[in-house]
Amino acid sequence: AVWVNPAGLAVVGYPSLHADVTVQDPGARGKLRQITAGFSSRGLGFSYQRDLFSSGLVGHTYRLGIASASGGGGAGRGGGGGRLVVGAAGAYYRGTGAKATGWDVGGVYAIRPSITVAGVLANIGEPDVRGEELPFTLVPGVVVTPAGQTVAVGAHARFTPDSVLGYALSVRWRAGTRAAVEVLARLDTDGELRRSAFAFGVSVGVLNMLGA
Repeated sequence: AVWVNPAGLAVVGYPSLHADVTVQDPGARGKLRQITAGFSSRGLGFSYQRDLFSSGLVGHTYRLGIASASGGGGAGRGGGGGRLVVGAAGAYYRGTGAKATGWDVGGVYAIRPSITVAGVLANIGEPDVRGEELPFTLVPGVVVTPAGQTVAVGAHARFTPDSVLGYALSVRWRAGTRAAVEVLARLDTDGELRRSAFAFGVSVGVLNMLGA
């Protein structure tokens, strides 16, 4: 959540740890390109990302986020209608050619138990990272759960002051509220609705312990 919508830090009540490694061209010629690790608990989250670029540059990103929910509960998974969650996160970019700070502000609101809307103001301050200015971006989204928590359909868009960056549509299916199996499919397009990416994933275990 601290990387996408900081309000999400207060949506899920249980604490979590995460770590991931990204390898380019996996196999004998594979090269480590990115390491990310962090934690979240009680509306507070911290994460660190180390990037190893092919040019030899090394980047460090630190993100610290905080969120709070009205009425002591969260919107979204299991939350009732009328619940509002707000959050903010700071991003600190360091490393070769980078010394900048950016800010994100986000919110999640459950209009009804089956309809949740969200929004993020990302890259406030438009930080310049290694010669590239990250544009101020508005990301509105909505998630509909017509069959309780078994099926969820979501959509979001990304806008800058100058253009539409793209849209995304996702569908999620889970076996029960404490899922033993969860399947997710997502389609991304550019601003002209031309397909740019398709992702498919599956996770197994309570609280999504293992996935691919």
